[in-house]
Amino acid sequence: MLTARIAVVVSGGGTNLQALIDAQTRGELKSGRISLVIADKDGVQAISRAGAAGIVCAVIPRKEPGFEEKVLSALETHKIDMVVLAGFLGIFSADLLRRFQGVRCDQSHQIAHIVDLVFNIKNPKEKNTFLK
Repeated sequence: MLTARIAVVVSGGGTNLQALIDAQTRGELKSGRISLVIADKDGVQAISRAGAAGIVCAVIPRKEPGFEEKVLSALETHKIDMVVLAGFLGIFSADLLRRFQGVRCDQSHQIAHIVDLVFNIKNPKEKNTFLK
């Protein structure tokens, strides 16, 4: 079983986040544990969802100067291994992506599993290879 510390980056209501939280609660999220939620807007429902699940949430406004540096700092502070963009409405720069990849080992296979997990939760009739 993989034990990655997962950060989920969100911009709004957090329905994808909730799908991940629900899967984690049911013991179906095999790749790791959600350890941090980063919201780019204060007051969005995703913050409440994270709080209700006991997950640390950082609000880092995207339009604030130093947004990406603050995101990197939060990822490093919480020792995050994998980042899932779940309804995040922004685009990270290539520089941030390179810097995160340089700090962490390649998690692309795990990220693909997370994407599959969210897809399969929202489309239960599709073949689900990740959960079993």
